[in-house]
Amino acid sequence: MPEDKDHGKDPFNEYMDVTPEMAGRWLEEANTNNRVVRQAYVEFLARQMKAGQWHTTHEGIAFDVNGVLLDGQHRLWAIFESGTTIRLLVFFNEQPDNLSVIGGQKPRDLADQITLSDALGKKVTRHFLSVLKRIDEGLGWPKKYSVAEMIQVARSHWAAAERAVKLLPASTRKKGISSAGTRAVIARASYSRPPEKLAHFCTILKTGLVTNPDDRAAIAIRDWLIHTKIANSPSGRRDQYARVERALKAFLDGEPLQKIYPTKEELFPLPSNGSAASGPEGSGQ
Repeated sequence: MPEDKDHGKDPFNEYMDVTPEMAGRWLEEANTNNRVVRQAYVEFLARQMKAGQWHTTHEGIAFDVNGVLLDGQHRLWAIFESGTTIRLLVFFNEQPDNLSVIGGQKPRDLADQITLSDALGKKVTRHFLSVLKRIDEGLGWPKKYSVAEMIQVARSHWAAAERAVKLLPASTRKKGISSAGTRAVIARASYSRPPEKLAHFCTILKTGLVTNPDDRAAIAIRDWLIHTKIANSPSGRRDQYARVERALKAFLDGEPLQKIYPTKEELFPLPSNGSAASGPEGSGQ
């Protein structure tokens, strides 16, 4: 705890401009009883800080009556690693046993935060948000988005996501057809491929009905989606996306594939201005 912040043993708080030097000292001297640091989360927060997207709120850091850091180690690590000075609300003289309940409530997820911000003027469901993320990530690995970054992705790809959802409605989700990954492939392809061909591909996925031999790639991926238990993991979801993308490319090109292997390269690049970026609006901390 800062040396001049005794104030007896009564709890108090104040806003402070926390420098990287202060953050480093507090982490070294006071961070003696905390959970394992999640480095990906530290980098996520540091990215916001360096981009000027950090907002000072009622959430801050807390020390107990013995000067031990109870809450906020990830914020402090982000300040230290980003090299930025951040204004935080700092709590002093909290009771040590408060550690057992800090952070115990269910946090608002990204969909909740975007909806509550009203930046898009509409409600964002978790599944629709998953579609938007997969459109942005493509064949890349999943990443953590700030509210500002996700709002920018939503603004860039909302129409494409809606097109995909309309072509593959939720009623087919139980068959493994209308997953976020499958819809994301359709959405990405909609930027450059004929809508009638995409609609025909989706109709085959939904019904299993074929009209000519060129439909075999669509049937092959439909059978794979329906009969394969897809692992609920980043690698499993990425494999599914890569197979659907390979099948759609073959279908659009009239290539009569019967067995679908995952593509190793992105087959439907986004428009040059459609990649994810860290926009200037909002923040999620």
